[in-house]
Amino acid sequence: MSRIDFEQVVRDAAAKRNLVIRQDDPLMEFAGVVNLMLEELEKSMTEVVQTCRVGNEELAKRWRNDAEAIAARILNAALDAGREAASKVISEGADKAVAVIHDELLSTVQRQKVELDAAATEIRRWSFFMPVSSGAVLASAILARVL
Repeated sequence: MSRIDFEQVVRDAAAKRNLVIRQDDPLMEFAGVVNLMLEELEKSMTEVVQTCRVGNEELAKRWRNDAEAIAARILNAALDAGREAASKVISEGADKAVAVIHDELLSTVQRQKVELDAAATEIRRWSFFMPVSSGAVLASAILARVL
């Protein structure tokens, strides 16, 4: 803020109103007091503005920190939810895969059992002829030795 140039004010007032104001006039003394008051007001306003600026900067910093903390919490919650969803999908997929593999193995084992049962039945049927064929082989060996 600049000082008021009272000499210029006096000249302007004298020119416009046809007045003569001397330096020892009480109006000039009042103007000096007003000028001092303006200087003091300027100083105090500068301090207030500086205090407000510092306060606003601190508030902005606090808001920024709070916003970053909130954003981090939101991001972590979203990541956790994503992990849980992915884990659930993977678990469900694994359960379905295990069920399919189990069913396929059970079906294969049952087919193999049917085939083995059929083979066992066939072996039992042919086992009746084993002693007869063994006897025939033995008899042919004895005959071959005797002759």
